[in-house]
Amino acid sequence: LGIGLVVTLAITGAMGRMVSVADAIAAGRLDNPIKVSGRDEIARLARSVDTMQSALRHAREESLRAEQAARRAGAYTRSLIEASLDPLVTIGPDGRITDVNAATEGVTGRSRDDLIGTDFSDYFTAPDRARAGYQQVFREGSVRDYALELRRQDGHVTPVLYNASVYR
Repeated sequence: LGIGLVVTLAITGAMGRMVSVADAIAAGRLDNPIKVSGRDEIARLARSVDTMQSALRHAREESLRAEQAARRAGAYTRSLIEASLDPLVTIGPDGRITDVNAATEGVTGRSRDDLIGTDFSDYFTAPDRARAGYQQVFREGSVRDYALELRRQDGHVTPVLYNASVYR
């Protein structure tokens, strides 16, 4: 998340300086010039600038808090995924793998980076059956004890029972 705001203030009391403000407008560096004269108007403008600076500081602090909360939530989610001793795979509706845990790396013989983005069904001896299984999950919400055979990178085949549910 990021909040960006650029405020340019030009304060002038002399017409000669207005030419440079007009040049700045023409160059696209200043959209809305404010001409201020008198101590009261300058003091009011200074208070407005202080208020804007305070609001910007507050927005930056809130943005930092939100970023920290997002990082903590991500770390918590990652720790939950890794806590499972069973292989855990998340996939999108298109069947592409979006995440795996270390147990999945061990069972497949492939790294997390190699697995993410690939088609889940490609790792089974019957890809069409595997595809039908995850389509059932997305259609019905879950599947239990769905028999498949997983093919490791080294060619070894392991029978597995596929259990899955949709999460949001």
